Amino acid sequence: MSYTEDDRETIATWVDSLSTNDFGVWWDRDGLRAGDAYAHKIREAIDSSDVLLALWSQSSCSTQKPWVLAEVTHAFENGVPVVFMQKGRCDIPLPFNIRHRHMLGEFEADVERIVRDLRENAKGTRSQKRTAPTIWSPDHDQVFDPSTVSIAVIGAEIPGLEPRHSLHTHTRQAIDRHGDAIWKKVNELVNYDRVPNPQEPPLAALRDVKSLKLLPELDILSAFQSWEALIRTVQIVSNADIALFDLTDFQPGVLMLLGIRAVARKGITISSVGGNGVAGYNTAVPFNLQMLNLAFHPTSATTESRRPRDVIASKIISGFNDLSRLPFYRDLPAFDAVRQLGVEASDFASITYDRRVLALSPFSSDYLSGNWQELNGELSAALTRHFETLPPTERESYRQQNEGKTPQPVITQLLEEDSSRLVLQTLYEAIRRTQMCIVDFSGVRPNVFYELGVRLASNRSGLVCISATPDTLLETDPIAKRNSQLQHFRALRERFDPVSYAVDGSAPQQYPLMIARFRDSLETAGRPEAHVYDAVGQAQAATLYSVTPSVVDELRSSAALAAADPDSRYAGSSVLYHETNRKLFKEQQMAALERKLAAWLYINYRYTVDAIRQDWRLEHHYRLYANHILDADEIDSELKALVEGAITRFDENT
Repeated sequence: MSYTEDDRETIATWVDSLSTNDFGVWWDRDGLRAGDAYAHKIREAIDSSDVLLALWSQSSCSTQKPWVLAEVTHAFENGVPVVFMQKGRCDIPLPFNIRHRHMLGEFEADVERIVRDLRENAKGTRSQKRTAPTIWSPDHDQVFDPSTVSIAVIGAEIPGLEPRHSLHTHTRQAIDRHGDAIWKKVNELVNYDRVPNPQEPPLAALRDVKSLKLLPELDILSAFQSWEALIRTVQIVSNADIALFDLTDFQPGVLMLLGIRAVARKGITISSVGGNGVAGYNTAVPFNLQMLNLAFHPTSATTESRRPRDVIASKIISGFNDLSRLPFYRDLPAFDAVRQLGVEASDFASITYDRRVLALSPFSSDYLSGNWQELNGELSAALTRHFETLPPTERESYRQQNEGKTPQPVITQLLEEDSSRLVLQTLYEAIRRTQMCIVDFSGVRPNVFYELGVRLASNRSGLVCISATPDTLLETDPIAKRNSQLQHFRALRERFDPVSYAVDGSAPQQYPLMIARFRDSLETAGRPEAHVYDAVGQAQAATLYSVTPSVVDELRSSAALAAADPDSRYAGSSVLYHETNRKLFKEQQMAALERKLAAWLYINYRYTVDAIRQDWRLEHHYRLYANHILDADEIDSELKALVEGAITRFDENT
């Protein structure tokens, strides 16, 4: 037992309870005698224990009393599992603030959870506890190498699946067979037309890429075994240049990681369905993922089916091709929706919990008539009552800002919203902006876990996970019931520890607990969920493409979208209805010309002659746009003289 003297009474209660549950407990009151070298004796006790139970509190987290930190560090260094408890609010020291801990509340419930956790952590021998670094270990420094294109495969938990049918095996075969073609497209992308930063050497690539690298398969069960493993998995999912997700049965952990990937990366992401799935058939796709261009890797392919390796390779090649030429290439929803919320500061402002609470939940009729009726009414009432418990100054400040009104928070599933915009657009905006977000695990619905991933990646606080007990929704959905029994889902539940609620209203005390979880997420620094957001944010730098295009790239793209180049060898035009509305066509052509003029002026005044000359693509557009400007009747003579003089001087310097 690791604790400080101030918490001795709390620990004494736990010693008694654990002893009655057949644990042999060592703590300093019984384990130390007069004259013992206590530091040495405590180290010996830790080394000989199967598991260490540590209590974080305001006292034990204090820099003045570093004993718990020292004991926990010693346990980790020597392979002894640690189970954490937390009493009250406290700033847990690094690096242990990302580890799951049991928040102490109702004693009997705490005992049941912690006894189970202690027994699970104590399983196995000491040699099994101390393992070599894996792909999830923080010190595994060979996972990402800037000189390689990293490829990650997130596999589903499918008991009895033969290795030859796994998505990772198909991906390896795709690389073995089509690696040269994939590599060719990678080179086209990394050398694609980009304007360099004026402070950097011309032609500087974002990364000097030399090879492809398939990472070891991300085992979904291992990914949720601890918060460190989950954060490491998030880093891999967010950083991988190419990610493939096995969406067989749309399992909750895979869907959550897919939601994180959707916020973290533009592409390339490939989603594939295995088992008995066949392209276009037998696949009930969640509503928020129905636009996915799914691949399939069935266990029993028909003679008409293409081999999964060939489908995967063609999707990767096509993805790189599209990524290099389409400014709005996307293979997952949510990336733009959580970023492009509007043009005013108010468009990005947090929607506070006294106004609206967002519920990410199922939409089935059974849920709406049962769970939702209970949740909506009870949580809204609990929030209103909670307002009256706030400090007087906080209540008065609110009333002054709201004309003396008491808050009447609305619990919304979003589909009830009055907005006329597309559902997914408003959904992802609300996921990012809404301060308090309830995620209902009831029914183990795929859409909920995808949205949970989006929330984790786009908002670092305010998350409250809940689950109905008993979960009657599982009885009508055999796949959901099977998913609820997966090992990784049980581990996922342990990480997020959903608050239970009763559909029949027999557990009203759980609603204040939900609110307490929410308030705690706002006030406690270093919560594990916040580290998911941090890991995604840190992954935005090292990419094969620019997340924010340069000024010239953006102007060129918008010019191309406004109208086709005058010298295009294609008969078509990017302007819809150009054949029947010549006025519209002329307006679009003029808009394109204005953007080319802006791009040319930017290059002319932003870059030196040497910088332009050393980047042949930059010089190409500098000359091309100059010709378009000089040939255009719509450009006045003064501007044409400026352009002509600049080009003449450029050629003379050459």
